[in-house]
Amino acid sequence: MINGSGFSQKARETALRIYGHIAEAEAKVHGKTPETVHFHEVGRDEAVKNALGIGMALEIIAPDKVTVSTICDGSGTVVCSHGEIPVPVPAVQALREKCSYSFETVDVDMEMVTPSGLAAVRGIGAEPGEMAGDIIKKAEAAGMRDTGRGGFKAYITEVREPGQAAASPEPKQAAASPEPEDPDGPKPVRNPLLKEAAKLARENPSMENSVRFLNEVVRARLLIPVSMDKSPVYDKELDEIILEENTEISFELIKAANGDIYYPVFTDGEEMLKCGIGRGQQSMIVNFDDLAAMLLSPVNAVAGFAINPMSDNMCFTTDMVAAMKKDMEKEGRH
Repeated sequence: MINGSGFSQKARETALRIYGHIAEAEAKVHGKTPETVHFHEVGRDEAVKNALGIGMALEIIAPDKVTVSTICDGSGTVVCSHGEIPVPVPAVQALREKCSYSFETVDVDMEMVTPSGLAAVRGIGAEPGEMAGDIIKKAEAAGMRDTGRGGFKAYITEVREPGQAAASPEPKQAAASPEPEDPDGPKPVRNPLLKEAAKLARENPSMENSVRFLNEVVRARLLIPVSMDKSPVYDKELDEIILEENTEISFELIKAANGDIYYPVFTDGEEMLKCGIGRGQQSMIVNFDDLAAMLLSPVNAVAGFAINPMSDNMCFTTDMVAAMKKDMEKEGRH
């Protein structure tokens, strides 16, 4: 499943390392070899996607080093496909024997460390140690269990030598922005996941890659070039662009070889420059729902929208947008 997923080689390699650690631990617990282990919960599609997603995230961030501080687990028992088993579960115990991380049992009557979670930490090559350096980015995820202790915290930090200037507070892939980020302005739109999905869909147009690309299109925030008769104002506290009342907006359009008219939309400012649109061009951030509302309007005469017309040139006709919108409404997605 992982090798046939269409993800990048680096992402697949990370996911395979994660599952290698899981297989090794499960084999020890059940007295089998890694090749003959049967995966239960960790073999489900969602678990495989999680491992691949971790691999993709690691590739995008491209850290020089990953460290993990003390790992806390609870106590009691947990019910799984093997029945009721004690916490830490046997597979976690087997994984712990193979690593040098620091562990602590806390007063929480539930499982806080799963085999796939600990295998993921090992699979990304995390080393034991405390966080160091200046925090550039941070995130927290609590999952679906309320442990009373908050959630898992992840940080991107920068360790500098004395006198060394601080780097831009963005992961490495953000350095290619076509113009410097304004600290008092809105954050730039970049869409690394959409660009990766578009590349995979072009190189290997499988059903899985196509579905992944469509899902990223639906989630993305895109740039559409416009002209306005009144200059918008950025509200830093609200992190929103405020338009004056009765502002007139004109959208840029492009013509296809067959004469059809499309809205050009872009994943980032660099792609806008490829289309001959200057740095001073005004633009709006739109999502799929915004574009669908424009295209499905009764007075619309535009054939669709094209993502990055000078490179990816992924075209969505009005009929395609209508079908996608109908499927999303069936699934309850907005």
